[in-house]
This record gives sequence, structure tokens and C-alpha cells, in this order.
Amino acid sequence: MQKYDIHVCIISSEAAANLLPILDEKFLPNKAIFLVSKEMKEEAEYLEKVFNLKGVDVIIEYLSNVYDFRVCNIEITEIAKKYQKENIALNATGGNKLLSIAAYQAFSLYEKNIFYVDTKNKKITFLTKDDSGGFIKDLILDSKGQIDLYLAAYGIKSIQDDYEVNNKYLNEMVDCFITSFDKYNQFLPKINTYASHIENFKSKLTDEDLDNEDFNYLLMRLKNVNKGKGIIGYQDGVIDFRDPKTRFFMNGGWLEDFIYKKLQDIKFVSDVRCGLKVDNDLENQNDEIFDNELDVAFIANNKLHIIECKAGKMTVDIGNKAIDKLNNLKRYGGVMTKACFISYSDVPTKVKKKAKSMNIEIISGRALKKSKDILEAWIIKRD
Repeated sequence: MQKYDIHVCIISSEAAANLLPILDEKFLPNKAIFLVSKEMKEEAEYLEKVFNLKGVDVIIEYLSNVYDFRVCNIEITEIAKKYQKENIALNATGGNKLLSIAAYQAFSLYEKNIFYVDTKNKKITFLTKDDSGGFIKDLILDSKGQIDLYLAAYGIKSIQDDYEVNNKYLNEMVDCFITSFDKYNQFLPKINTYASHIENFKSKLTDEDLDNEDFNYLLMRLKNVNKGKGIIGYQDGVIDFRDPKTRFFMNGGWLEDFIYKKLQDIKFVSDVRCGLKVDNDLENQNDEIFDNELDVAFIANNKLHIIECKAGKMTVDIGNKAIDKLNNLKRYGGVMTKACFISYSDVPTKVKKKAKSMNIEIISGRALKKSKDILEAWIIKRD
């Protein structure tokens, strides 16, 4: 297998092409040289921290004008000359075309290997030949996706609270609200509303809901599951959500758990997270103050995937806000990041059209019964 002591990386706004090779332990270098323009100084600093976390020392080489081919070629040739006796290779994936060509010529002059990272197909294509005169064989990357490192490479700090799925509770919710969608779907928004308006974790039913036999039957079912221990308490028209965790679970957390479990069964998905807090400031030391929270996030095919879940009532306004939030969150992992909106209730046509225009997947209503198959197809689909 090809392996180099030093990777030369052209820094651009997309960190993935330089990050993925160091996530494969067999291809991991000891050192990296960053070719950096003035515009990419901040991006280089983010990536340097991640390389350091992987035990890779970084040397920054600033380029004076990345839009002047002659200047780039001269400066990079000097760098290649400096390291001509080292086991070094150029990662030519990043940067503008002039810069990439200039770097290619400079390292070719000293007969150093040059490679291109195909992030979609998870492989390295070599642009130089071996001693026998043939091109070096493509290398399939065995990159282990780590969300924390991936986000950090884009300047995003992430914090994961302890997260544990209550399988007994989840199985009952799935049976009620997904397997028996047509029977119970009208009642879930009611439960969400009650979970949102509590006093001491308790909420009193309206007279209309108190007289609804089917709704009361469902509440009694949720009360009596798990050998009578129940998910909720329910007596005399009062729902007892008991504690913050149960309230969160009943108020939509169960849908995040459901999607989390489905993703764990998809073999090419790695590092699935629920409730991942993210912040634009890597230096943020206050774990209580974060910009956003990702309902579900994971790495697959070397890309960050983000999912927003809504289990309550769905309107055009609520749906549009969710789509706008996802579109904003996509920037956390660069242009390759994929986003999906999952709603228990059916999503209005207007929202679906907006999501399609932003390349955001939607799974909702009865389609949740086939969520694993749909998620798998979405992950492997080329954008």
C-alpha cells in the first residue's frame, strides 16, 4: 500500500478532501504541509487542530497570490525542492484550478507522487506513475467517520450528552404510532400539545378529549405498558409526564429514537448521534450556550448527514421553518452535507416543493413504515 510521511494539502473551503486521508489509519502521515492563501487562513487553522488531534504535525506555507499562475508555480516549486528528499506526496484535490495545476507541475518536477481524493467513491486516484511506467493503482480509503472531527474541520464545536434509547418505551410507541398509523395518528399531536403545556409535569385534558373514548384508550395503553409501570401516568383526566426525560420522549423524542435505531441497522452508516449540540465557536468553553442542536446526525460515504424530526402537528409554517433550519445547518459540513426532514404527520405540498428546491429529503406519515429503505436510498443517492 502507498503511504507517505508527509501530505501536502491545498487548503480550500471544503475540508473533506484533506481530512478523509488522515482518517484512514493505514494512510495517515506523520506530517502535513498546508498550502494556504490569505483567504483560507481561518480554514487552515480549523483543519490544523484536527490534524494535530490525529497526531499529525502541520507546517503552514502561505502563498502570496493564488490567482497568479506564475507566482504560484515559483513558490510551490521552492517548497517541493525543500522537501525533495522526503517521502512526500501532493494531495491535489483542493484549491482553484490554477493553484492545483501549479502544484501538480511543481511536484512532478521532483518526481513526487500526486493523488486526488474522490470523496463520493471513497477512494484515492493517483495522478502519477510507478517505476514500471503504469499509473499507481487506485486506493480505497478505509476512513472511519467521526462526526466531532468532521465538524471541527469546518470550525464547528460539538458536544454530545449521554444518550440512551429506552427500547421498551420505543417499541410501544412504534406499535402505536407507526405500525398502527391510521388508527392513532390523529392523537399524537394532542399528546405533543399536552406535553408542551405542563405544570409539575402534569397536564389536564380538555372536556372534548376527556369524552373521546379512543384517545382515552390510547392513554390507558401508554399507562399500562411495561408490566404496568407505564410510559406515562394517567388518572382522572390528568396526564402525568413524570420527569423531563419522559416528557421529552413523549413530546417527539421517541421519533428521534426510532430513526436512530433504523440508522444503526444500515451497514455503511457510522457514528450516529442524537441531540448533538453544535456551535460556531471552537473555543466555546460554556457547554450550556450552543447555537443549534442536531436531532440526528451521522457519517455515511464520507459525508455528514443531518436529520430534523417533528412528531407534532404539521402546518406550512412549521414545515417551512424546519426546512429553513435544515438548509442553514447544511453549511456545518460543507457543500457535501445532506439533509432530511422527517415528520410524523403528512407534510403539505408547498413544504415538499420548497424542500425539493433545496435538495432536502422528506419522509413523513405512512412512509415511516418504510423509513429504513427510504433512508438507505437517500444516503446512497448522488446529489
